[in-house]
Amino acid sequence: MIIELLKSREVVEREFRSPHPPVGEGQGPSKHTLYDHIDQTAVDSLETRVKECLEELRNIVKTDSAQCTLTLKKIADIDVPVAEEISVTWEGVEAIGRLVVETQKAKDEIAQDLHSMEHHCDQLRDTIRDLEAEGGVLSMDDYNVLLRDTSEIPGIVGELQEMLQEVRRRTDEINVRYLQYNAFMEENERAFLAVARIAEISQQYVEAVAESQGRYAGLMAAVDAALEDMWGLVTWYRQFHSAYDGLIGEVHRRRQAHR
Repeated sequence: MIIELLKSREVVEREFRSPHPPVGEGQGPSKHTLYDHIDQTAVDSLETRVKECLEELRNIVKTDSAQCTLTLKKIADIDVPVAEEISVTWEGVEAIGRLVVETQKAKDEIAQDLHSMEHHCDQLRDTIRDLEAEGGVLSMDDYNVLLRDTSEIPGIVGELQEMLQEVRRRTDEINVRYLQYNAFMEENERAFLAVARIAEISQQYVEAVAESQGRYAGLMAAVDAALEDMWGLVTWYRQFHSAYDGLIGEVHRRRQAHR
């Protein structure tokens, strides 16, 4: 805008014209303007620096875009499994703990009943040995002992069968929960490995882009310097335009005073 302003301001007085002839279009003479008095080298240098900054910016965008596209493709190629609807809660884990405790308790009770069975069997063996030693004559006391011991065995066996059923029921429930949780852990392990791979690829991209960010920071410093120079030229050219107006006014005043 300021250059167009200088180009539109014609220098009429011959004594104020630049010794360098203006370069116009066509064969006809071109009018002389304030633009012919400025240092074209400064403008060309500024334009060159701006073009270099833009070209560097295009290279950064091109490189980062290619790296981003490649990174997204790598991430898209990673198979992230979709977890099934398996509910894993702390309450469920506590329930398994209670089942294990109950099963251990039943196991201890079974062990006690087996110990009792073994005690009854020992008593029966002792009674049989006594009978054999006495010639096979069964006394009433021996009969009562055998009757008592043998009558307790079915009850103990029944209790063992009931506890065994409970143990099997708890074992089946624990096994089902174990299979569910094991499947849940396997799927989450695959998902975590996929996420870890995505994080690794993303980290590689960030490290690669960090170098271009350093170039970008340098580019911004160059842009700031170019902007500072541009506004310096704008300010100087505005002052030059205003000074020429003041010069013309002063020349007319002096000419009038001379006449």
